[in-house]
Amino acid sequence: MSSERRKTAFKFHAKDDLPEVRREVFHLILQHDLRFYAVIRDKNMIAGKVLKHNQSHPNYRYHPNQLYDRCVPQLFKDRLHQENAYRIVFAKRGSSDRTESFERGLQQAKDRFRRKHGIESASPIEVVASDPEKIICLQAIDYML
Repeated sequence: MSSERRKTAFKFHAKDDLPEVRREVFHLILQHDLRFYAVIRDKNMIAGKVLKHNQSHPNYRYHPNQLYDRCVPQLFKDRLHQENAYRIVFAKRGSSDRTESFERGLQQAKDRFRRKHGIESASPIEVVASDPEKIICLQAIDYML
């Protein structure tokens, strides 16, 4: 918990926290009415696909952002027409700003839903990139993962 270690004193992180801290954080999370959705990807399967793709396209190089960009529309499909407005916060990854890419993925999800169901959502979506130290919900998501 010491601030010199820059771990639990600043934010909760399931991988770094002591078992006693994790137990208390899980207990706290269970006291709230939360819904959690995730897209699960098998990185071994992805690696196999990349290697196979490299056989026919030797100049291709895998970029981890591609994986995240493909998961966003999948995660939000069938969910962006239910509320009047949305504020979606995601954790920053590295130094690049991925907000624009995240917004494109959300728009893809809305477009696919409109084509599939004929329902257009006019709900505004605010996308925020932040650090778990600043947004407590990102810490809860880390624990759920």
